[in-house]
Amino acid sequence: MESRNLLPQNTRLMANLLSFSGGALDVFCHMYYHSLVATQTGNILLLVADWRNSSMYYNLLRCFSILFFSLGFLFGIWFKDHRKNAYWRVYGLLPLCVMTAILPFLPSNALIELPIIAFSAGIMMKTFTGSQIENHPFVIFMTSGNYRRMLTALYYAIQGSGDQREYRR
Repeated sequence: MESRNLLPQNTRLMANLLSFSGGALDVFCHMYYHSLVATQTGNILLLVADWRNSSMYYNLLRCFSILFFSLGFLFGIWFKDHRKNAYWRVYGLLPLCVMTAILPFLPSNALIELPIIAFSAGIMMKTFTGSQIENHPFVIFMTSGNYRRMLTALYYAIQGSGDQREYRR
């Protein structure tokens, strides 16, 4: 049998833990904030479908979630492009780990908590985009590939690197 050297982030255990974390974040945020932080395409659909029936407060939370997730994802691209060592993926998980550890001790304020969780989820999403689990492609969270590609193209178009015509398209 062939021996494979797998990095810790490329194991099935890590895939299961990250998938469970993404689902748990969405369930928690939907129960408490009526918004999603990991499934941004679902968040956009909820925003459009419930625009008239939902309170403006929940619509604002969904908009914040989309905005801060996107900012976190863009920061994650920058972070990945400027990584200095092999532990960059661990550092990408730190904001989410810290936030979830201190969340129970903070006074409840969804307008502060949800954007921080969404920003951290965006960083985590980009940190593990393009990952492989046992040499098979793996994508964490349920964000549309089109949404991720749009944010990536936006980042590189603003930065001015790569094929600008393709990014603007």
